[in-house]
Amino acid sequence: MTDVEAGEQDFARLFKAWFFRIALLATGVIGFAIWIGDVVEIATYHFQGKPAMLERGSKATPPGEPVQLPDGAHRLLVVSFMTEANQRVSYERYVPQAIVDKLVAGERVPIVYLSDNPRAFIYGNEELPRGWGWLAAGIGGMAFFAWALRLR
Repeated sequence: MTDVEAGEQDFARLFKAWFFRIALLATGVIGFAIWIGDVVEIATYHFQGKPAMLERGSKATPPGEPVQLPDGAHRLLVVSFMTEANQRVSYERYVPQAIVDKLVAGERVPIVYLSDNPRAFIYGNEELPRGWGWLAAGIGGMAFFAWALRLR
């Protein structure tokens, strides 16, 4: 084997090692970033959220056809609520089937909305995802990255 071939093999091995390390670092950084995003969203609703009561916006418009989303069946429905500033917010939104049933029956559903964006709301009893899996991916990616730095 010549010096040139040996140098090319060393370069290829070094490239693969650093590519692997950078992939682990990216996994850690992305995991932490997504987890922090979840925490910020939870904090936003906790500190800036305003309570309101959601009701059916238009009795003349029937609920749309069911659409299957990752968290269950939803239907398009015109909903409305009054803000703290005594302003009515009304628009079409995909609503979970259980909530549609309540609204169609004339019940009101508690929500928490953001005053700077009233179209963003969560249902009063809804828990936002904590993102523990992303935190685990971040910690695991960083731990394996630190371990991979020690490899030769």
